[in-house]
Amino acid sequence: MAENDVFVSYAHIDNQPLVPDQEGWVSSFHHSLKVRLGQLLGREPRVWRDPKLQGNDDFAGEIADRFASVSTMVSVLSPRYVRSEWCLRELTGFLDAKRRGGDLTIANKSRLFKVTKTPIPLESQPEEIRGLLGYDFFSLDPETERVREYNLFSGPERERKYWSALDDLASDIARLLESEAAAAEGAPAPAMKSPAEGSGKRVFLAEATFGLREARDAVKRDLVQRGYTVEPQEALPPVASEIARRVPEILARCQLSVHLMGKSYGVVPEGANHSLADLQNRLSIERAAGAGFDRVVWIQPGVEAEDERQRSLLQALRTDPATLGGADLFETSLEELKAAILGKLAPKVTANGGSRAAAAGGDGPSLVYLICDRKDIDEVRTVGDLLYDRGLEVALPIFEGEASEVRTDHEENLKICDAVLIYYGHAKSLWLRSKLRELKKIAGYGRTEPMRAKAILVAQPASPEKEQFRTHEAVVIKCPDSLSVESLEPFLAAVEA
Repeated sequence: MAENDVFVSYAHIDNQPLVPDQEGWVSSFHHSLKVRLGQLLGREPRVWRDPKLQGNDDFAGEIADRFASVSTMVSVLSPRYVRSEWCLRELTGFLDAKRRGGDLTIANKSRLFKVTKTPIPLESQPEEIRGLLGYDFFSLDPETERVREYNLFSGPERERKYWSALDDLASDIARLLESEAAAAEGAPAPAMKSPAEGSGKRVFLAEATFGLREARDAVKRDLVQRGYTVEPQEALPPVASEIARRVPEILARCQLSVHLMGKSYGVVPEGANHSLADLQNRLSIERAAGAGFDRVVWIQPGVEAEDERQRSLLQALRTDPATLGGADLFETSLEELKAAILGKLAPKVTANGGSRAAAAGGDGPSLVYLICDRKDIDEVRTVGDLLYDRGLEVALPIFEGEASEVRTDHEENLKICDAVLIYYGHAKSLWLRSKLRELKKIAGYGRTEPMRAKAILVAQPASPEKEQFRTHEAVVIKCPDSLSVESLEPFLAAVEA
């Protein structure tokens, strides 16, 4: 059994308090990690760091001999860390000890964890840790573009981000320690997940630009907590040829890819003409040509691209089917995105996956799913009354409850209804476009029969976009003034046929 669970390697200057009598950053981090890790493991963890050793101490005698009996190492990356001969000796000493023992990884997970306190360019990082994704304890201020380190004394927002990053780190260390303990006992590694979810599915969560790292971490955290495996598990190489080789190998193991797009075009790998985010999207489109693979693209709501390349990419994702590559496109809140991802990963029901009337042997009234935006719910009730008076059952969307519940209800309605009527009133055109895309993806929700009818009711308020709107995807019913059952007749005739 290892003498210590975690060794924290750090530069001593990073533990100097900014204010007298204040606890240093590393000391606070050490305490927080130990407490959270203990809560996850259900026992007192052994977390060790060196608070006293200096460069003239006997490295081999004081630290190196203990590496063989340390399970994991956390490197607190900072400008001083990468310049410190002492810190680099700790890093190589730990890795050498684990290589000699033949157990540098456990269950394909590295024993080395990279915590970035202050950002360091990838090329300036020690080669041994460049490939690790790491845990960022900082963010970039979107207005000033200055680095803001997370800590417990600079306000609630940075404190919240500190605890989120620390919880991710502690959870991953706990999983590795439990896997190590299980391997020592000859038992299978315990699964720290909800037993009803996960099911061995893998998600390719594309590497995102710097400004979207927090959003990506939130999505990853949600998936991991539910038992899904998130790829890639190591940083992608910065060379186009290596990306073209490595990413398809990872995608082949996955059932879903998720791509987050923001204002920045991002890094263009060596030898490439497109950014890393763009390349990952293109490669996943190729993967989607095979069976058993879905794609989700999320554009940050209200985003304004920083340069022409990103403006062109975002516009193409919104308007060009080839660039979107059959993905579901979302410009929603992060919570709605997470709910949509879970909907994609949920088991698909194929038996009795047609309409409610078909499931009941053709008896009973037909069901119309009347889709609308929250702002139009009052006007839509009038439409629902007209349909009900015609002898049809009507389902309206729900807007209250957890985002995952709202999304699940929406997909269930699309799966079982006989017809869909989209009410286009106060909602924006992007909302309508997203609803039309969902109709194209309806088979992915488990539906096996075509709908009898699909229609779009173009209502008040009037706009130039509405006047010019047309589509082959559904019947278009324009009602610039009052609504009557006669105006719905083309749709009703198809439903009742």
